[in-house]
Amino acid sequence: MTRVIAVRNVSVRELSPLLRQLNDNAGAGNVVHYDPANIIMITGRAATVNRLAEIIERVDRAGDKEIDVVELRNASAAEMVRIVDALNKTADAKSTPEFLQPKLVADDRTNSVLLSGDPKVRERLKRLIRQLDKEMASSGNNRVVYLKYANAEDMVDVLKGVSDNLQAEKNGNGKSAGGKNDVMISAHVDTNALILTAPPDIMRALENIIAQLDIRRAQVLIEAMIVELSEGDGVNFGVQWGTLDGGVVQFGNSGVPISQYAVGLEDAKETTRSETYIDANGIEQVRTITEDGDFSTLASVLGGVNGAALGIVMGDWTMLVNAVASDRNSNILSSPSITVMDNGEASFIVGEEVPVVTGSTSSSNNDNPFQTVERKEVGIKLNVTPQINEGDSVQLKIEQEVSNVLGADGAVDVRFSKRQLTTSVLVQDGQMIALGGLIQDQTTRASRKFRCWVTFRYWATCSSRPIPPKRKPT
Repeated sequence: MTRVIAVRNVSVRELSPLLRQLNDNAGAGNVVHYDPANIIMITGRAATVNRLAEIIERVDRAGDKEIDVVELRNASAAEMVRIVDALNKTADAKSTPEFLQPKLVADDRTNSVLLSGDPKVRERLKRLIRQLDKEMASSGNNRVVYLKYANAEDMVDVLKGVSDNLQAEKNGNGKSAGGKNDVMISAHVDTNALILTAPPDIMRALENIIAQLDIRRAQVLIEAMIVELSEGDGVNFGVQWGTLDGGVVQFGNSGVPISQYAVGLEDAKETTRSETYIDANGIEQVRTITEDGDFSTLASVLGGVNGAALGIVMGDWTMLVNAVASDRNSNILSSPSITVMDNGEASFIVGEEVPVVTGSTSSSNNDNPFQTVERKEVGIKLNVTPQINEGDSVQLKIEQEVSNVLGADGAVDVRFSKRQLTTSVLVQDGQMIALGGLIQDQTTRASRKFRCWVTFRYWATCSSRPIPPKRKPT
């Protein structure tokens, strides 16, 4: 009878010699083992084979599964595991089944080495690890860490705070041994590198923090459109009068003053003059020359026409009629496209700096007067700070402002119009949001009149009929 038995917890190399001693050699029985698969093949009488199988089943029990934790004080756990594994790879280890070989795992968090396997093997490896875990000849070591993404100057403050806490925990009273600072951290700006000097345990902690912080940050593309929606309807109608005797009724907001218009008409008229000359027969003759008028003044005045203008000249009287209607809709002020890193602030401004007088001072005899001027930014401003959250959502902190100069208009200094929005929103990747609602409702009514004395000796009022313009910007 032949039987193949797989052994799971003990080595067949050590078990097979024992079984050969218990085998019935008289019955031509034999025991053979195969190391790579850790199996035993038994041949012989059925009673003998079954008796040996029962012995194997009793011996093949789960062995010592305890795990030893070796805490390192000076060396690095990962480096220690690499060295011990290299020393443990011998010819005998290669022939031993994998589940029977000792295992070493490094715990970087506690800087410890975890051992499992045969108790005798674990003891041998523990002695080896303790021999290698020796303090370096120097009390500290130096490292130069080149950063790939982070800024070296910004990292210095963070690492100094961490190193202070580590030293306080290590020494128990917040002071290093001997009253000296064993940790030195500085930045080399030209190469964007960190120069570290620290004991091995603190050095490992600092390198671990640097590796976690020196990562590539994500970027956010923000496409915005700043639109001014303005609903405005306006109708202007006006009549101006003038005479050659110098009487005039004109309005300053018409764009075409009647006085300049009348001067332009006079300059545009043709002029005639007479001159004498001697003809071919030697007889003195008189001829009339017509010269064209100068249209430059009239053209300059008509350049200010907005809408329709009608001029009427009757005798000494001149009348100018202006009529214009306006309708306002939407206006795209700006459409910026900004790419910014995660948790970085992006700023966009289109405008100008307007000087504003903030104060003036003069001495008692007024010999050294001076004014203080502050420049104020006026235009379109957009500040955005994105923060990428888990998933595909992005939190945006938005500050948007649209401002312009209105002029003094009776105030002490210039006035500014400003519409500002500050908010924080959460949007999905690729989602569009609309922010608005800053409505200004403004209605302006203007009527300018004059009185004239007519031949009937009655007071008459001549005026335009204003239709108030209405404007509602958003």
